Amino acid sequence: MKNILLITTGGTIASTETDEGLAPSLSTEIFFKNINTKNNFKFPPDCISLFNIDSTNITVENWQKTAQTVAENIDKYDGFVITHGTDTMAYTAAALSLILENINKPVIITGSQLPLEVENTDATKNLSDAFTVAISDIKGVYIVFNGKIICGDCGKKLYTEKFDAFHSINKDYAGKIVNNEAFIKDEYKKAVKGNFKLKINMEKNIYIHKITPFDNISIIENIINYGIKGLILEGYGMGGIPNTENLNFIPIIEKCVKKNIPVIISTQCIFDGVDISTYEVGVKAEKAGALSSKNYTIEYAALRLMHFLGNNIDLKQY
Repeated sequence: MKNILLITTGGTIASTETDEGLAPSLSTEIFFKNINTKNNFKFPPDCISLFNIDSTNITVENWQKTAQTVAENIDKYDGFVITHGTDTMAYTAAALSLILENINKPVIITGSQLPLEVENTDATKNLSDAFTVAISDIKGVYIVFNGKIICGDCGKKLYTEKFDAFHSINKDYAGKIVNNEAFIKDEYKKAVKGNFKLKINMEKNIYIHKITPFDNISIIENIINYGIKGLILEGYGMGGIPNTENLNFIPIIEKCVKKNIPVIISTQCIFDGVDISTYEVGVKAEKAGALSSKNYTIEYAALRLMHFLGNNIDLKQY
């Protein structure tokens, strides 16, 4: 019999209608009534209502508090289920996958596109599936949504309304849930090497800029002068960065490098990732000192940079 801790944070899954639209407000008892899965765990599960907010309002401090809650209870429970709003779920999953280094227990994040008490909601399935995965042999941080098990470092919300909202980007799914049974790839059941560490520090003072053909370079220069610690440029395609007379980001990169501000080149494309060694518009950025975000989602690329800077990790390992 396994012991699972349910951590609630709000989101659509816990929302009810108010005069100003949907807002999180449901009690934890409602969650217990909607967990339909094989009871090979203590039921009802222990629960901590950590906060009750729309995930639009999630901050770094919320991630840190969530991670601390898991760490404080790591020896008491066999797994963790975290209910969360969908809008920033990918950021939270990315953050926890970095902060909870070498965690050898399941940390399962889930939510829903419709509130728990709405007719034909997806919340009951997602919540039940999350517990099914939490009592499995999987290790690490995952998003469980619409029958999919997605690694925390590669999840992304692609749809605002469809139940099939989350997809795994540039990495295969870790598994799936069918008829209340989890089918998980063996590689995700293996014990993680190294001791568990709570690396809670995050450098918040980074900036993500989406490049456009009508960019104003002076705005970026002002942001650099403001004192940022890291810059992510969302380029085109495989990491193309403009370098013409009328629109040239190369001096921006060079200025950042001189100020010891790392510059990461990401892409506005969803799939396949970045290779700045392919085209001249990427090679020049690389020669100026920019680093590649590889095949990371923008959410994970940003959190990885924040994590590296916050914990003084060599950016050569990025």
